[in-house]
Amino acid sequence: MSTTREAPPGPWDVLVIGAGLSGLTTASILAHEGLRVLVVEGHVVPGGFTHTFSRGPFTWDVGVHSVGRIDGWEGGLLSRIGFGAWTATEDDRVEFPWGRRTLGGGPGRWIDAVDELATEAWQQFSIRTRGVRRGGDPRTTAEFLAELDLSPEERAQVTARWAYLGEVPQRSSAVAHALMGSSFQAGNHYPAGGAGQIAPTLIRGLVKRGGACLVGARVQEIVLEGTRRGVRVGDRVIEAEVVVSALGVRTPALLAPAHRNRPWARALEALPRSVGHVALYVGLDRHPAGASTANVWVHNRWPAERAVWDPRVEERPQAIYASFPALKAGDGAPTATLVAFVPDDLFGRRGEAYRAMKERVTSALLHELRRQFPDLEPVHVELSTPRTTTRFLGAPAAYGPAAVPARYLEPHLRPATGVRGLVLAGSDLVLGSVMGAVAGGALASVEVLGPGSADRWLARPGPRPPGHRS
Repeated sequence: MSTTREAPPGPWDVLVIGAGLSGLTTASILAHEGLRVLVVEGHVVPGGFTHTFSRGPFTWDVGVHSVGRIDGWEGGLLSRIGFGAWTATEDDRVEFPWGRRTLGGGPGRWIDAVDELATEAWQQFSIRTRGVRRGGDPRTTAEFLAELDLSPEERAQVTARWAYLGEVPQRSSAVAHALMGSSFQAGNHYPAGGAGQIAPTLIRGLVKRGGACLVGARVQEIVLEGTRRGVRVGDRVIEAEVVVSALGVRTPALLAPAHRNRPWARALEALPRSVGHVALYVGLDRHPAGASTANVWVHNRWPAERAVWDPRVEERPQAIYASFPALKAGDGAPTATLVAFVPDDLFGRRGEAYRAMKERVTSALLHELRRQFPDLEPVHVELSTPRTTTRFLGAPAAYGPAAVPARYLEPHLRPATGVRGLVLAGSDLVLGSVMGAVAGGALASVEVLGPGSADRWLARPGPRPPGHRS
């Protein structure tokens, strides 16, 4: 993979904190522009939510479950910097309380509306890269939907994927839902060979252009002293001309008090955070009947009342998401993944109570999976919790800031911090998704390179792509 546990000698033009997809996108773009870039990653495995893990013959993805549009500018950009291998997967299957449905693009008037709103959102993101602090759409998804002439069945169809935002339509931002909804109008896709192919491919390209990826190097502090810029890792400071933090809204926690108390840092720390989640990873003796490359959404109650399921007081989750990674990747031993949102405080310190709650949640989720696939035969079962997410990725909330209107109305949520030599990247700038991470990395790159680079790396959203369905 061409990672290192020892920092190569400088000097470095840019230091990027975080080897998730957004950080690697920023690093790759800047390396293409001739800058010498070092990526610093706290985990021993780079990739963030794009990485995979294995137990014996079984392999699971941890965050890249499905990708929508790949023929827009974000997919084109990702291909330019080194990764463009995708396979098409089947349309999502949804189990509503009243029956099964297959998700397509939605009714025509919905498609037109979300395309228009998504384009407006991108114009807003571009404006902020030029230093203009204004704007944003204050509507929730529910308020946006109320303006359209949709039947109850159509409303259910176009909001069935609400869990991709971590918020129910009554609370989620119309902007976030439009960005997500417009993406999946062009169908579903998955990285060829699995999500674990993305980070190694980008890192090889980075190294080829003189960059490096340092792993197992947790950043204790971002150093901003006079003209000095860098990060403190252990007992040393690694310096660069510019520091790009792909940690998004978590960046202020690494600043000295004088910088953490600035308005932009306080504004980011005040943004509401998304919910925690549990993921059940199941190894199977065979693929169960009915399993396919389609994602499966199960809504036990509709309309959705809240995002989280609290197993302390509820027997069944309100909503779950299931997928079969080995079928999507096209090889490997049969696997299944099941995801549900839970309160951050559901799991306390590791111990007997922690293990007991894990057993309760595991049993409930397996029961839900067997409702959909009665002949399911688990061979290996493993549950990750918000504590697992924090341990490996630094925060319990997988989606970062909550996808509510306040997030998109906050003018400080942009690459420029107002601090010379400190730039923000991360999916937090756009949306918690693969293409949101790519876009966040591109926005940060333009901030580093200057506005003249926007035409090269921030192509405007074009017309509806080939294969667009109505």
